Amino acid sequence: YGGTTARLLGDAVLALFGAPIAHEDDPYRAVLAALAMLENFRPYREQVWNRLQEAGLALKSTDFNVRIGINTGLAIVGNVGSGEKQEYTAMGDAVNLAARMEQTAEPGTIQISHDTYVAVNSFMELEPRGAIEIKGKEDPVRAYRVLSLKPSTDRRQASVSMESPLVGRSREMKQLIDALSSLQQGRGEIICLIGEGGFGKSRLVAELEEQASDSDGTVTWYASESYSFESSQPYGLIQRLLRRVAGIAQEDQQDYTEQKITRLFDELEPVKRTQPERVIKMLLGMKGDEGQSLLQGESVEREIWQGVRALVEVWSGNRPTVLVLEDLHWSDASSIELIKYLLPLAETTPLLLVCVFRPYRQSTAWMLKQQAERSFPHHYREIMLKPLSPVASQDLVGSLLDNSDLPQKVRKLIAEKTAGVPYYIEEIVSDLIERGALIRGENGQKWQAAANIEKLQVPD
Repeated sequence: YGGTTARLLGDAVLALFGAPIAHEDDPYRAVLAALAMLENFRPYREQVWNRLQEAGLALKSTDFNVRIGINTGLAIVGNVGSGEKQEYTAMGDAVNLAARMEQTAEPGTIQISHDTYVAVNSFMELEPRGAIEIKGKEDPVRAYRVLSLKPSTDRRQASVSMESPLVGRSREMKQLIDALSSLQQGRGEIICLIGEGGFGKSRLVAELEEQASDSDGTVTWYASESYSFESSQPYGLIQRLLRRVAGIAQEDQQDYTEQKITRLFDELEPVKRTQPERVIKMLLGMKGDEGQSLLQGESVEREIWQGVRALVEVWSGNRPTVLVLEDLHWSDASSIELIKYLLPLAETTPLLLVCVFRPYRQSTAWMLKQQAERSFPHHYREIMLKPLSPVASQDLVGSLLDNSDLPQKVRKLIAEKTAGVPYYIEEIVSDLIERGALIRGENGQKWQAAANIEKLQVPD
């Protein structure tokens, strides 16, 4: 997940996420790494315990486990020492608090601080553990236990703010609704929805999904997304899509998984389903009869393309289908090549393919856009999101703070500081409320600006 092992201290490991290379989701990556550590440790622990039992040496004192503590904060990082004894490490209060999280965690669990909780609670199932006394700190520190990863559908919903009306995106929304209407009339299209982080791409997709759900079941909706730490994992985006459509959970046994995959092809004739069904099983890492991997041979890539394409044809053949693929700027090259292979379906079937990504011109997603634009001009739409206008930004502030007494000067200040990025506007308003710079009036209804409103800080 892009972390760095900084120190090995006896039976302990100090790992850093965000240094020397920073990512926008480092706390999330750290918790994913911790969950993977626990998952991979369990079978080893059981294996050792079974050996001890066979030897008659299994006692309570011979059992062992792992525990993990995570904190997010400012630290001093760099090379420490001199000559050959230099090591890259981190120091400071943030590191000490992470160690305290580990020391007070129950064996076999992950414990995180409140600062990490704020960064990952949209993605994780968490359990409050109360406040922990920390040496050198006046107030106890809140801690939480990580239970599991939330289902991906829940994570998507949590990342999209729907509390305020959609502001300043009426033209873009109309294009999406027009494409959905064309789809319902049997015409396929390819849409590239492009914009920087925080510009509202996911919000537009969520609005489109709501429109599709109101279509009385005439439209099928499928979606998947890429993660920043999967760019080197072949077909990561496609694997997630297939698992989601088939309803396959990570903990499902192979027999149960096979049954779910088989049901995906119920609409295909038996003679046409054998190869694509085998390919999908292969793509999801299933084993053959002798336990060997099904993924082998030089023709594998072409077979995967044909198998997934056959499946998408089944979906769009049954009823008009929307296939949304988000964060393609992080996608692996194999997934992008497969999506290119699906593009011609927009000409022959009622398939609306929505590709969502940031305008990174060096990414493989940008090459996908160029191919769609060049090869299928009559079925292609491009929606390039720009920052909100000053007027729209102030309107968004007003909608977030409904029924407020904010002076025009304050609304303008927030709009200027956030440069027209909707996500930043939401975060700034939320931070102002949390810090008491925006307060409810005496009647408990209207928002009012406190004296320090003009000293805007950038939220974490």
